[in-house]
Amino acid sequence: MFGQTFTGLKPAPTVSVSSARGPSSSFPSILKPDIMAPGSLVLASWIPDLRAAQTGRSKFVYNDFNMLYEISTACSHTCAAIRSALVTTANPLDNTLNPIRNGDEDYQFASPLDMGAGQIDPNRALVPGLVYDANPQDYVNGMAPYVSRVANEVRFRKEAREAILHHDYELQRKQG
Repeated sequence: MFGQTFTGLKPAPTVSVSSARGPSSSFPSILKPDIMAPGSLVLASWIPDLRAAQTGRSKFVYNDFNMLYEISTACSHTCAAIRSALVTTANPLDNTLNPIRNGDEDYQFASPLDMGAGQIDPNRALVPGLVYDANPQDYVNGMAPYVSRVANEVRFRKEAREAILHHDYELQRKQG
């Protein structure tokens, strides 16, 4: 499965071309991604009864592990305190002590919309010094302005649609 491991590459890490970028399309005011994690092909736990691979037309491979490309899953399902520790201790510098770069052809410096706070540093995350322990209500409060704007837009569209339908009805009645 693994062809070769490369060590000592400089600069490293870089943001994978296939990595998800921010801002979040669902909530543009929320910075995404939170952090980046090492690797482009990450060996990760997998749902045992879900196909991990297919060999041929009808032969499927099931496994407890799978190789995943989506490094944006690095911090997807963690409690707020753990996520906070990972984010506040992430490293925005590569191994040459320069800002992390995008791994594309331009090799430009990565922005927080590319890499979040930087690459996770598990050792530093054990003693973060500062933790934002958010609860579910904090997230609701943070999303409230967005939800309110969307609700107003939906209400406006509904009222506009009803006005158009009413106008069409009145036209047909007068012509009728």
